[in-house]
Amino acid sequence: AMTYTKSAVDTWMDNAGRYPLLCETDTLRLARKAQNPDISERERRRALDRLCLHNLRLVVKTVQNTINKTSLRWQDEIVADLLQQGYLGLRRAAEKFDTTKKIRFSTYATIWINQSVGRFKASQSTMMKVPEKVMFQVWHYQKTGEFKKDCKEPITPAQAAEAGRAMYTWSVDQPVRSEEGCTIGD
Repeated sequence: AMTYTKSAVDTWMDNAGRYPLLCETDTLRLARKAQNPDISERERRRALDRLCLHNLRLVVKTVQNTINKTSLRWQDEIVADLLQQGYLGLRRAAEKFDTTKKIRFSTYATIWINQSVGRFKASQSTMMKVPEKVMFQVWHYQKTGEFKKDCKEPITPAQAAEAGRAMYTWSVDQPVRSEEGCTIGD
């Protein structure tokens, strides 16, 4: 008989389903407790842990959306890394959540989770390390056709298409606009 060992992803999925979603009142209560300087560090950490555990589904959903929107395949190693990064984003959201603002924790946490997963994905997507701001400039340029750093005019759609084809093979010395002398590294 063949035995099956649980992978990290299986454990994540089990944990995400084990903890029920919290109502808004309980979420705010835990967030306030996690930030209350009048209680012990241990109690604050436990409140923060509970807030994160009850919102693991946000991480799972974000990772599923990321995999569905990109060319990533569902491989345990990749998914485990994305889940881990998503959890770091959730943890950061729980630490920074401002209970006085009129925003739900799930909305706020989703922003932090997306950012954390997106940054991780950007750092893993190229053979050479490219500064994050350069990657985001290229992505923005692909979506909008506008690249305004040191160049004065937006890039044409043809140039945007060319940059899209060369997304993973370009050099930092590759000219972006030959008449202006701008390179991707500028």
